[in-house]
Amino acid sequence: MKKIVLLFSILSLLLVFNACSSEGTLFDFEGKDFWSFRSARQNFIADETGKVRVYLHHLSDGKLTPVTVSATYSEGAEELFSVATTSFNTVDERGRAVIEIAYNVEDLEYNTPYTVTLSVPVQDYPRTNGLITTVTVEIRRPLTFSSIGIGVFLSEWLEEEKKQPVMLANQATIYRLLDLYDTGYHIDIIDNGDGTVTIESQPAWFDEEWEEDVNVVGTGTKVGNVITMQLDHYYPSDGWSFGVFEEVLTLP
Repeated sequence: MKKIVLLFSILSLLLVFNACSSEGTLFDFEGKDFWSFRSARQNFIADETGKVRVYLHHLSDGKLTPVTVSATYSEGAEELFSVATTSFNTVDERGRAVIEIAYNVEDLEYNTPYTVTLSVPVQDYPRTNGLITTVTVEIRRPLTFSSIGIGVFLSEWLEEEKKQPVMLANQATIYRLLDLYDTGYHIDIIDNGDGTVTIESQPAWFDEEWEEDVNVVGTGTKVGNVITMQLDHYYPSDGWSFGVFEEVLTLP
């Protein structure tokens, strides 16, 4: 397999645009300055701190124009989340405005994706690589899990049968398979209650050759305590797939 991935993150661009030489900044913005988020989508796990922070990066050769951030909420989220400050005229030592989204974790439903969309005005940016002026922030309260014992996992992908620790969510019928394909990568299986299961797209193992997570996604059936799944292993960055493999889990 030949796979060439060329990644230019907005963060690296920021480092270049703000880099200095003995003569000053390497790029001249002709007296203008610009604001950009690091990525168009950011995901957070809700916790007891009751807040998440999103960074708005400032690109400039010295000038700082105040900026106002607008916030929109997914259905039901406006009553649960608030943006502490929406107008900024200063940045931290790394050239960032810090946008803080506050919430009470006890008010959030488990495993429900709440989104807050943050935007800044469109700007006349002179570079080829555009700014990211809108970010969708997803905040989710995680499920808690308890062990239900050791099952058996018969894997076409791994080409082996192995003993598998299985956990069950305390708030829903969702099974978690610990370290299934790789250490630190747990796979969640949603029992739909009608004899079918769903495996939402999620990181499953780390490809050391390409230094990238590989995701799995699929569906399956549950008969008694046996779950049969068809799982697609693929790179989320470009959709390239290793194929679909049948995996069979016998629950404890």
